[in-house]
Amino acid sequence: MAHFARRFSAVLVAVLVAVLSASACGGGSTSSVNSNALCTSVVFADITAGTTPTITWTPSCRVAFISIANANNGDVQWAVGLPAGFSPPVKYGVAPTGATTSTGPITLVTGTAYTLTLFTNFSAGGAVGGGTFTP
Repeated sequence: MAHFARRFSAVLVAVLVAVLSASACGGGSTSSVNSNALCTSVVFADITAGTTPTITWTPSCRVAFISIANANNGDVQWAVGLPAGFSPPVKYGVAPTGATTSTGPITLVTGTAYTLTLFTNFSAGGAVGGGTFTP
């Protein structure tokens, strides 16, 4: 059952990233974003190089959940969340203050593709950004 839930979550993340990638082209203003509030629209993620990357996003609002999954098999490598949300930056494997890690962290492998998804809440409809990266 745990494998199915992990696999289902990873497939859901992949679908959400595809939808967000398609919708992110519209752009928009970030001048009125409250950095202490949960994100209310699409954010643009950035992740540094290496196997312990730092994750940032703009605008600099709060996200409630981060998931990183293997892009090839969907296995979640790290998932961390906090209902009140947390602001960037977030270091891979290091839970922000008050956040709970629900999966991992599993060591990232150089040359393997991973999918990052940022959520504004704990539901699939809360995905606000992400992308694919290869350390």
